[in-house]
Amino acid sequence: MGSSTLAQVTTSALRALVLASVLVACGSKKAAPDPAAICAATAAANGTIVLRSNDPAGSGKARGLKELASRAASRNAEVLAELDRFIATADTVAIFTAHVEERERKVREDLEIVRAIVQTITDGDWPFPTELRFPSLIGARAADEEITLKVAELLKPLADGSALGGVNERAASLAAALHALATSLSGPSAGVLEAIKTSNIAHGKLNETAAALFTTGATLSAHADEQNGRRFAEATRLWTRLAVAAARLADPWPAGVPISVAKAFVIAGPRQELVICSAPRTFAASPAIVAALPSIKLVRDGIGRSLGLPAGPVDVPSLKALAIALDGALKPRL
Repeated sequence: MGSSTLAQVTTSALRALVLASVLVACGSKKAAPDPAAICAATAAANGTIVLRSNDPAGSGKARGLKELASRAASRNAEVLAELDRFIATADTVAIFTAHVEERERKVREDLEIVRAIVQTITDGDWPFPTELRFPSLIGARAADEEITLKVAELLKPLADGSALGGVNERAASLAAALHALATSLSGPSAGVLEAIKTSNIAHGKLNETAAALFTTGATLSAHADEQNGRRFAEATRLWTRLAVAAARLADPWPAGVPISVAKAFVIAGPRQELVICSAPRTFAASPAIVAALPSIKLVRDGIGRSLGLPAGPVDVPSLKALAIALDGALKPRL
């Protein structure tokens, strides 16, 4: 063997030794991931699998990883349990998010209608507040009696307070159900599933009660419009919208859901590392919308007194203050 050939062999051996050293350094001896830093996005994942509870696809990813971990030779009970907890948390956060998005959509829809009606009343120089009663009926006596009976039936739940009480009760029940759902996250999966079912039912009941109140208000308004009672009709529509919007916002929803978690695991081998991130968030309405609540209640009660409905303390309501609050609440998000 010549000197050049020997040099080539020596060089190849050195390269192999360096490569082996690099592989060892990148293998089982590599630094463990810092879950807190990765979850806070202050450190790169560097190939580590990261699950985040606010990721819409997080639950599906976790289920796939659970299947992988359950087939590994070293089935780690702790990892499987943590993945189960993460799946329950991610599913619950998705449910919370759906509730919040629907609530905000409906509240904004109500407030847009309220703003339009407030502008109509302002432009019409409505002497607010004033006493409003269902307008004098016109037409044949038989027709008058028929409409009178219908109006009396529609006004009863408004006049005795049961309509407003019903929507407030449903809103409070939904808030309580969501608080129970937040609490159940620390318990077994079965408890979470039952709490999700309860919260969905509570939300459906609130929507049904609100829809029934809107239907009552719209029917009364239609009868009033037929009898040249435009202001009564406007006031009734405004009152029902304000009543529901206030009910949706009056009961606080949970904050700090889920509990903050940042953990790292090896799922099925030395290089298959997993970091779980659960960041707490609030599900309260936006501050601008919450800031409109006092004005909403004042005008709701002022109009309620004008219509002869039960109302809160006699404070002077202001359509201008409500309009300003609505402009802030409905300002487009950046």
